[in-house]
Amino acid sequence: MPATLTKRRPADTMPAVNDYMPDHRCFDFDEDELDPAINDLRPLCLKQRTDTLQWYHALGKLVAKHYKRVEEDREKRNETMYGQHFFNKLAEAIELVSAAMLRACFNLYYFYPDGPAFRELAKQKAISPSHALRLASINDGPKRRELQEKVVEENLNVRDLDREIKKTQLKPRKKGAGRPFKVPSSLTKALTHLSTQATVYRNAHEKIWFGEEYNISQVVPELASSQLSKELRKQLADALEGCESLVSVAEKEANELREALALVDKRMAAQAECDRKAAEEGDE
Repeated sequence: MPATLTKRRPADTMPAVNDYMPDHRCFDFDEDELDPAINDLRPLCLKQRTDTLQWYHALGKLVAKHYKRVEEDREKRNETMYGQHFFNKLAEAIELVSAAMLRACFNLYYFYPDGPAFRELAKQKAISPSHALRLASINDGPKRRELQEKVVEENLNVRDLDREIKKTQLKPRKKGAGRPFKVPSSLTKALTHLSTQATVYRNAHEKIWFGEEYNISQVVPELASSQLSKELRKQLADALEGCESLVSVAEKEANELREALALVDKRMAAQAECDRKAAEEGDE
């Protein structure tokens, strides 16, 4: 059965909803979620890899099956699904294939499910598994078919195909002002927003300064001070503006709580007075 996800997504981000992987336990996967996928995928990964298109397709089919299962279960529980986190955890547990390969195979099965599309792809001798995985990264269906035909007609190698794909990619847009900050409607939502933002900034700080990919801490003496402070100051100023916008929300909630406490205190004082009078009458 084709891997029809609950929400179809573009190839450049699919199937991950969000590549950010928070460290809160509610976003992680428990054994019941991952064990069925591990048990299905490990035997296939243990088999001698022949680099056939069918092997990659079979792997993608299993990944798609369990991705859909986990995503649907999480939607029923109103929980978030982070696709890249799923691939990373699955690859870490299997220890035989990378997260990038799992995601690429998923895309292959996503765009070339069982049926005529995959049979047509598989019968072309000019299309190797490497060609197929790259074609599956193209979200635009007509463009993908056009490049597939071009590979066959012109016998393009993988490097040539990479160049053709690069031509089709849109140039990144210049960053604008971004979406205006919307003040949360309640204190609960405001606190949730602050907690999320704090986690994002903390993880970004650790990744940039001490992570394997950037590790600015090792090269900081060689960088100009303007490079270190200008962008950081802008980010902090934006964060401060958002936090200050929440003050009015927090103050409103605090006033309501003060009024509620005052009302309770008033009623408790009245009850205590009634109890005192009743006790005095009883003594008489």
